Amino acid sequence: ALYLSKMPIFIGSTVFGSGIYMGYVELINMDTDTNDHINWFWCDWAALLDVLSEAKNTEAPESYWYQPLSSIGGWVVYLIGAVFYQVGNTSDVISMSEDTHRLIVEWPQLIGGFCFFIGGVFEIVHNRVWDTSPTSLVWWSSVFNFIGGIGFWLCACSDNLGSYVNIIGLVGTVLYLIAAILTLCMWRGEQFGLTLISNLNRVQRESGTQVVVRTDNKRQVSQIKVGGEYKLDDIANVVEAKLSWRGLSFVVMCVLCGTSQLIVVLEVTAAPWEFESSAGTRQRHLSIEYIMGLANLLGIHAVIMLNSVCVRMPREQPYRLLTQMMRLLLTMLTVQTTMRAELFLEDERSS
Repeated sequence: ALYLSKMPIFIGSTVFGSGIYMGYVELINMDTDTNDHINWFWCDWAALLDVLSEAKNTEAPESYWYQPLSSIGGWVVYLIGAVFYQVGNTSDVISMSEDTHRLIVEWPQLIGGFCFFIGGVFEIVHNRVWDTSPTSLVWWSSVFNFIGGIGFWLCACSDNLGSYVNIIGLVGTVLYLIAAILTLCMWRGEQFGLTLISNLNRVQRESGTQVVVRTDNKRQVSQIKVGGEYKLDDIANVVEAKLSWRGLSFVVMCVLCGTSQLIVVLEVTAAPWEFESSAGTRQRHLSIEYIMGLANLLGIHAVIMLNSVCVRMPREQPYRLLTQMMRLLLTMLTVQTTMRAELFLEDERSS
């Protein structure tokens, strides 16, 4: 139970919390110029509010007074929730008494889940879901995050939900996954406006640099332009189309493969008796399984990082062939690790 349930949840919450912290850092650095220092935990909140409140260009939709506040409030609440949730999931891997478990596991998870719910409310408010049509990625991503936050909050109330808690937790996790995929679709050339910083790519910095998002109707893609450096007609030379649906599917497959490989690594610790070997070679066999699993896990995440830099299939050889072979190899590895993890879980249920 420790290595196949609590450890994956601990690792997942750590990665999830790290993503929230990155979004928070992106927010609190919007009041600084590129040559200034980096804010890691705090910033000049008044200056940040001024930046978020600056008038948008004439092509942008109308800005409302509560949108800057919802940007700050949303990321701050999400970060607080991630901290509490991490405390609960970290403590859960340690054996303790029932009273202690309730104090440092159940209550932090409850508070963290409630913060995720409030963060979803901020997303709904920030993007004015009630007053806009469901035709945009940000609309659906906000709604899915909102419902997913409710699911995480309800999961912490397991005493009142009984057998439904697992189903609600699964629904909340799946909705967060879908929202994350939609966020990838909102890719903005190494920047994410996400669902809580709608004017991220349109703010005017003190240095005069303005980042503008424009849509190329011919190619049906959104693009980045840095004001003052390029003419509007020369936008095709600034950036290229980012992250096609095929590339997006490849990223999702990387995530699936990485998750399956994580289970494979943990199963070595959870059930070492599943790996047949003689008494004299037992430790070496387990070491080989560990090293192979960790190597595959690191390789998969290296591919994800590479795909973040090179989001399009190269046209030049041999880079194009190498990329195609990499995708084929990852597909085979995804099938292999998924089948192995499924077989292991099936064997454990039948034993």
